[in-house]
Amino acid sequence: MTLNHRVGVRVPHNPLITLFDCYPTSMKISKTLSSANQKIPEIEGIRAIAILMVLSFHFFARWTPPIYSQNIYPYKLDMARQVSQFGYMGVQLFFMVSGFVILRSLEHQINFATFARARIRRIFPSLCISIPIIYIFCNLLNQEFIAPIPISSILPSLFLLGPDFLNQLFSTQFIWTTSVLWSLFIEIQFYLVAGLLFFRLKQYNFITKLFVFAISVQSLKIFLVLTKTETKTLDALLPLSNHIWWFFAGAICYKMLNSKKNRYLQSLSIVSILFNLILLNYESSKYNFDPIPSMMTIIFYLTFYLVTKMPKKMSFLRSTGLVWFGGISYEIYLIHESIGISVISKINQLALFPNILPLQLLLLTFVIISLITLSVLLKKISLKSLIMLQMFVTSRG
Repeated sequence: MTLNHRVGVRVPHNPLITLFDCYPTSMKISKTLSSANQKIPEIEGIRAIAILMVLSFHFFARWTPPIYSQNIYPYKLDMARQVSQFGYMGVQLFFMVSGFVILRSLEHQINFATFARARIRRIFPSLCISIPIIYIFCNLLNQEFIAPIPISSILPSLFLLGPDFLNQLFSTQFIWTTSVLWSLFIEIQFYLVAGLLFFRLKQYNFITKLFVFAISVQSLKIFLVLTKTETKTLDALLPLSNHIWWFFAGAICYKMLNSKKNRYLQSLSIVSILFNLILLNYESSKYNFDPIPSMMTIIFYLTFYLVTKMPKKMSFLRSTGLVWFGGISYEIYLIHESIGISVISKINQLALFPNILPLQLLLLTFVIISLITLSVLLKKISLKSLIMLQMFVTSRG
């Protein structure tokens, strides 16, 4: 894998409600979900696990050999690196969560426009606040692995217009302000595809429409490979094609929540897991089986199955800490690598910390606590900005 870094009651138009449509109030998971504003704590717990996986990958494995040319960490925890090197799979887990919650959100929206507004309110406030902060902070620290960041990176990052997408279309040389945005660009593409499929051709089942889309783009990719045609253009213009089966799997899990026994959904779930296993192990025109990512894929599917069918077995996902942490996972995801790793790299560069493991762990703990605090503030400021914007629009109306 290359690293670059539901029709229901209308919800009142309230930015507080809209913002949290994916972070909805505590409830037991059940076969009937009465409102898009109710939170499924198990899903929040899964978010927390996903962000913890990503954090471990970036803080122990991403910026050290063999993935990176040199070690930028002031600590050398080989065991932690070995355990964390597959933490990038947390992004795939996030994609499954998105497939689940986006279908749930769609079933509670009136039309594509209301769905799009809900997504914009959820994604962009925190993004628009964090991007300038990341730009200034990283350039001030000026760590060579992540800076200098050109000012031209800000606009594509603020609008989540993938640099590869723009560069392919206009022969430009844009980059992300922070590399983690590559996955948000894929999320945005899924929102567009899912929204258009859900609100068009309503005589067809959404899962069927999404499956047709997924199998179509997959067939195109297979055709290009078999004909030895370059797939770079497709990957740049539609990177969703490489990850669609994760979203599809999440959507199937949501539909299974309200179905006792549905062989059709079960069959599609098997298809999705097979595709994901194949794509995970297919690199550079070769199929090389990697057992750990493959086992993690099975675990992800099993986790969602147990959450939807046997939630009592997954009660640990309902723990207060995990649910809370899952609630700020988006904000942490935005800032953790550029800011957190820049600080750690600077400390390593200046040799400010002695090579004493307890002190190094204390440093890492301090950085992570600081990132969590900043994430909480970022979420609060984003919410306040939405309320102020709503009040301004209302007064102008």
